[in-house]
Amino acid sequence: LINMFRDGRRVEPGSQLTCDLCIIGAGAAGIALAREYMDGGAKVLLLESGGLDLDGETQGLYDGPQDGVPYPSTLDSSRLRYFGGTTNHWSAFCAPWKASDFEKRDWMENSGWPISLSDISPYYKRAFDTCRLQTPGEWEWDSEYWAKKLGASDPLKGSTFEARVSQQPVAKYDAEPFSFGRYFHSEFDRENTVDVLLNANVVSIDPTPDGRKIDGVKVATLSGNRFSVRAGVYVLATGGVENARVMLASGPKGGIGIGNEHGNVGRYFIDHIYPSPTAEFYPSESSAKKFRLYALSKIAGGRVFNHVGTPDDFLERERMNDSYIALRPQLDEDYVDASEAEGVEALNEMLDSISQGKFPDRLGKKAIDLLSDADDVALSLFRKLYYGKIPITHYDCMVRVDPTPMRESRISLAEELDPLGMPRARLTWAVHQNDRVNVRRLVEKFGEEVARLGVGRVKVLFDPDKEFPEDTGIGWHHMGTTRMSEDPRNGVVDKNCKVHSIDNLYVAGSSVFATSGSGTPTMTIVALALRLSDHLKNGWSLK
Repeated sequence: LINMFRDGRRVEPGSQLTCDLCIIGAGAAGIALAREYMDGGAKVLLLESGGLDLDGETQGLYDGPQDGVPYPSTLDSSRLRYFGGTTNHWSAFCAPWKASDFEKRDWMENSGWPISLSDISPYYKRAFDTCRLQTPGEWEWDSEYWAKKLGASDPLKGSTFEARVSQQPVAKYDAEPFSFGRYFHSEFDRENTVDVLLNANVVSIDPTPDGRKIDGVKVATLSGNRFSVRAGVYVLATGGVENARVMLASGPKGGIGIGNEHGNVGRYFIDHIYPSPTAEFYPSESSAKKFRLYALSKIAGGRVFNHVGTPDDFLERERMNDSYIALRPQLDEDYVDASEAEGVEALNEMLDSISQGKFPDRLGKKAIDLLSDADDVALSLFRKLYYGKIPITHYDCMVRVDPTPMRESRISLAEELDPLGMPRARLTWAVHQNDRVNVRRLVEKFGEEVARLGVGRVKVLFDPDKEFPEDTGIGWHHMGTTRMSEDPRNGVVDKNCKVHSIDNLYVAGSSVFATSGSGTPTMTIVALALRLSDHLKNGWSLK
């Protein structure tokens, strides 16, 4: 047994570390995979670029240029490079995928996976536990179940749409948001057979001369230390951008990278798109309260959120990619103004300090602000305590689109080098015109349905012929750059997440996604990592 957390800056320069399994990256996929080997017989090394907290210099390694369609985020702000990865700032909403998410859709280019829902569904329950969704004994994603449990009725029942459920874990209500790094730190911070090496950046994955196996990885620290790791099996789990970047930067100098015989590494980059504004929904007076079902609802163990989803028969009939509408309530202006008052901010800061067992700083100033804005504080407290009774003027329709994978949407290597000597990642984002058109078609169909049911009206705002507006959102869900495929000509990894042309290199995380799916990515990332663990235990005798 060995001590868990070590620092790559203190490894003997020029030395070679050895292990049975080397996992590169300690985000959702890497941590979920590593936990499967605790206290087992295999010697596992988990390499993490960052430390236990955010560091500006390490985070800067994510910076990189962009071209193509303007992407609404910089590469260094949409992900986090320290233990826990991007789960350090995720919203923690989780939902499994549908069977149709894995199927080929003849109207959607480059769709279809080499696995089905039946291959992954046994791992969703384990992923549910890993993501700490702690509803009391429930494994329930049926909207009618939650409507009954919440004492609500669905105003869209009988329409061509469906209520789609997502859940958020209880840990979100802790003093700090739920993070794999913070939550699982104590599990790793003890003697076990998994060793974590922090501040350890993999700058190259080196194949054998025939290219069929990986011989080792080169590791560098920002302090200048260099060493290597040699393992029996390697799993690359650094995220949807970095997985492609590391593979492209590896192999013989001036070459095409590793696992890239068909030029697919870095291709088919996708991210969920949230165009804004799309539409405004004004419920009828008689149905207004019923739409509370589509608002965030507190439950024992977390929160539940229903979206207006698109069922399979609707998608096939309309020949559309999967999409949903999240109804965002717009409150009476007095309550909005109250929530932004200095007194309310002071109260929130005081309560946050107390919840962490700390004495609030600048208490006198905060008390004055609180008393000065007593009316706004009262309104804000009423909003929190009696949310369901606050007047709602209308709902903004936030649409999420399942993007069409496009080969020209890609991660490539820039000419500029980072401080470790690696080429920076370049993002060239492309969006299919059908995805733009489908945004407007979706809200128009929603408008037709609510009018037919007599529950409200929709004001359509989105113009598909214009560029996405500056406030367009994206999910920060980087996917598709080492996509899973049956045929090596169409992807990078096989159905077991093994790189097609390399015997002992696997890839974990959303970069293996062939499409982005109807649910949120993290549960499926974790489920695939758990499935990979079972494959390695059986195929490589890594127990």
